[in-house]
Amino acid sequence: MSSSLFYDCYAPYETYPRTEYVEGDKKFGEIGIGGILYCLDRYDTLSKLEVTNPFHVAKGRCYITIKGRGKNIDFGSHNCANVLEARDKSIVFYEGGIIGTNKESVISEAVNAITKEIEQARMKCESLEERLHKVISL
Repeated sequence: MSSSLFYDCYAPYETYPRTEYVEGDKKFGEIGIGGILYCLDRYDTLSKLEVTNPFHVAKGRCYITIKGRGKNIDFGSHNCANVLEARDKSIVFYEGGIIGTNKESVISEAVNAITKEIEQARMKCESLEERLHKVISL
């Protein structure tokens, strides 16, 4: 096995935040300076984020800079087509939360995620109950 093949097989690949477009919402590329994004963080706190630098490329990465948070929304390397397409999306799943251009869409995405999680938990519970009954009947 060549060393390059070995390296390629085990190379850590960067992951990028998942983005989606909700029909009718403004796209990230349409939000300018002073525009508002909505963030539902991992603690279910909804906040408004003011854009100080719209979707841009800096140091080889795609960003939106936010006022008051002291940081950027980092979409990833500009060399990746999926990252560049984020300009045409309206929702990004970022650092355990959801950021989007439309408050209602952000909340809807959170509701959908929670509903899926509840359904998965329900299915897991049913499976465990079946297993329990099987063990009890031994």
